[in-house]
Parts: sequence; C-alpha cells; structure tokens
Amino acid sequence: MTDPRITRTEEHVYRSLEVILRTTDVTALTFASIAAAASVSRRTLHEHWETLPHLWASLFTHFYLPMPPMNPDLPAEDQTVQALTHIRNNLATTVTRSVFLAADETGATRRMILTLWKTELSERLRLKLDAEIFTQLVGPLCTDALFLATRTSDAAIRKIARAY
Repeated sequence: MTDPRITRTEEHVYRSLEVILRTTDVTALTFASIAAAASVSRRTLHEHWETLPHLWASLFTHFYLPMPPMNPDLPAEDQTVQALTHIRNNLATTVTRSVFLAADETGATRRMILTLWKTELSERLRLKLDAEIFTQLVGPLCTDALFLATRTSDAAIRKIARAY
C-alpha cells in the first residue's frame, strides 16, 4: 500500500505542473523551477522522480485517459476514426503536448506514449500495426498538433481512416 503522503505530494506536483504548463514553455522547466512553483523542495522531486523525463512520463500516465472501447458492430473505418479522434483529442491537451515537446535525451518518454497508442490502436482495431502503418495513421495527427499547433480536422481523420 502506498503511503498517502507520497500520493498527496505527487498529486500536488501533477496539479501544479498542469497549471505551470499553461503559461511556461516546457523546455524552460527544471527541477528547481518546478519545485519553486509547486512549493516543494528539489530533494522531494528527486525522491519521487529520478530525472525530468521520468517526471514527464509519470505526468502523462497520471492524466492520460485510455481509449474507450470500440463498438464491434461499427464498420472498421468508423472504429479507426474513433480511435484516431481519441489520439487527436489527447494531443490537444496541455499535458500531452508538453510531454511530447519536453527535452528527453533518449526519447524514452515519446516512445512510451507512441507505444501506448500503438498498443491501444492494435487492440481496438484488432490489427497488428507495423511501424509504417502506425506512422501513417498517427503521424499526421502529431505533425498538426505539435508542429503546426493546429487540430487535425474530422474530415482529415476520416480520409486517413479510409486509406486503411
């Protein structure tokens, strides 16, 4: 059983980060700036998260809403649209955008998110997605959200889904 003090501290840091990320570029954040904004010590942060990428991965996992179950009676295209819409909406959140754009020398945090989405898509669509197909499905959503700072339209998602 987890000590409730640990849970409270982590929840407090997560909520503080959620607020901070609305106004601060994630690449400017350090353990010191996060600690100051969350009113905790740097030592406390390091006791919970070894590195900033560990904190980002934990933050994403904390706020992430899993993909809802698909209606198996829907046509495959509609199921794909639902799954891609879920990812698009998730990319629109402050936390996901920030975690994706955060400095991570190894890229482990981004790989963790992409692996989660690939697994969810494969399970929901009952397909084994290889890297190429997954990239073709999710790549445009990531490009729009992270680099163009726009939301992929419903029509564009339908077009992507139709291709598969």
